[in-house]
Amino acid sequence: MLSVELYVDDVGETAAFFSSCLGFRAERLEPTFASLWLAGSRLVLNAIDGGEFRAPNPILKDGARAHRGAGLELVVSVEDVDELYGRVSGSGYASFVTDITDQYWGLRDFRFLTPDGFYVRVTEFDDEVPEALATWTRGRAASP
Repeated sequence: MLSVELYVDDVGETAAFFSSCLGFRAERLEPTFASLWLAGSRLVLNAIDGGEFRAPNPILKDGARAHRGAGLELVVSVEDVDELYGRVSGSGYASFVTDITDQYWGLRDFRFLTPDGFYVRVTEFDDEVPEALATWTRGRAASP
């Protein structure tokens, strides 16, 4: 399971975006914290709280808003890229929504920025990922 934590300005607005546009299910939603699920992946949202933020992550202590999302690409794999594109582009939440592109590696995707400036790529499922995971799982089960 992969769990990703994002530090955001408005937990409610960001949770609404990930739920209504990307299909995440809210497990827990509070003013400063949310836990959302999509398939076997968990997305945790924490309020960034401006200058009062006290997380151990040094980037978040100094200039959290300036560094937020730098070097991070969230990838969401879906069955129907076109359907999700319609939801995201018409939502009013996302900005910098690209057109759907047929990539040279064989998958279709589009990209956008969340309300908090995180870079997201929505792509088709890659048929090789489940096989690679199954191979890895079999290898782990065989290890002492």
